[in-house]
Amino acid sequence: MQNLKEVVKIDITKLNINFPRTQRNVERKITQYINDKTRLFKKNSERITSILDTPPTKSNKLYNSKIEKVVLNRLQSEEIERCEQFEQCISLLSETEKQLIEMYYIEELSIKQIMKRKQISKRSIDKIFRETIVKIATYSGCLVINNDLLKRGESSAKE
Repeated sequence: MQNLKEVVKIDITKLNINFPRTQRNVERKITQYINDKTRLFKKNSERITSILDTPPTKSNKLYNSKIEKVVLNRLQSEEIERCEQFEQCISLLSETEKQLIEMYYIEELSIKQIMKRKQISKRSIDKIFRETIVKIATYSGCLVINNDLLKRGESSAKE
């Protein structure tokens, strides 16, 4: 948790952020989070079936059930870990930022619908949305920064 709070101290306004790529990365994280949560809720009702076509003898059933338990436990622990990491990132957002992310990605409301519900201007929503995306990307390590400075440095070194 301390590392995430240290990340917040970075002045992101001075970075040359590639917002479209950063937003896609965050959207992937949100989609992964939703999928993981859904799988975790459905875990008890799902069964993993073996690809091998083996006769249903007692030993094969026992073997397959052990494999199933190992695979399910491994998948579940990875999903839980990803969910916890994402929830930790979201917990650092303000209440307004959390609501905006929920309305846009979970409830799938348009910006116009969010404007009506929150009674704030499109410009304000765009600003909050952009800042929220950058915060989530910063916290979760998927921020994309343009390397224009590197290109300028390389071209000046060649001259």
